[in-house]
Amino acid sequence: MKLNKLRFWEKSELIETPPSQQSQQTVTPPPIGDSVSNVVQLPVATPLSQPAGLDQPNSNDAQLAAPQPAGLMDSPELRVFLFDQKHFGLGKHNGAYSSTQASLDLGKRSIISEFQNILNEQVERKKVKYQALQLKYLETVGFDDVTSSMLDFAKQRVQSDIDVLKEQIALAEDQRGWVLRALNLYQTGFGQGVRAAIHFEQI
Repeated sequence: MKLNKLRFWEKSELIETPPSQQSQQTVTPPPIGDSVSNVVQLPVATPLSQPAGLDQPNSNDAQLAAPQPAGLMDSPELRVFLFDQKHFGLGKHNGAYSSTQASLDLGKRSIISEFQNILNEQVERKKVKYQALQLKYLETVGFDDVTSSMLDFAKQRVQSDIDVLKEQIALAEDQRGWVLRALNLYQTGFGQGVRAAIHFEQI
């Protein structure tokens, strides 16, 4: 080995460290005073801290998004009768042209009859559904207890709906229950129609 071929590196030159020793080498952090101003502060919550698709929805939003079960009053026929028909306008028209107690009672009686007819139709449909569930129940009883229990529960729900509808039919006869809203609108309109007619006659 010839000594004149050896070369000594100066201190100012970069000393390369073999890859095998890089993991053992300690890194000296830069001075604090010079580097703090260059540090970028990340927000506390970043997209990486909560990956997409794993976020927990707000409980209030979840309740609003969950489908609500439809009740008996949500049927299209009842909603049209109770909310879409102009009972107030009908009462005002009748009151202006026939301002008598007999006319008021006749108008209310007509509303009650229409309401009862709608509920009677729903009762008949519920009875058909109950009979279909009863047939399915008889087909599965004895060998599929889970299905039989589910059908029995469904029958109870349908029977409960039938009982509620029949109760409302009876209450309507006494101007009570669900029909009361339509009756109140009609009577309020009737009163305004009577007052408008009297005011017109006095002019």
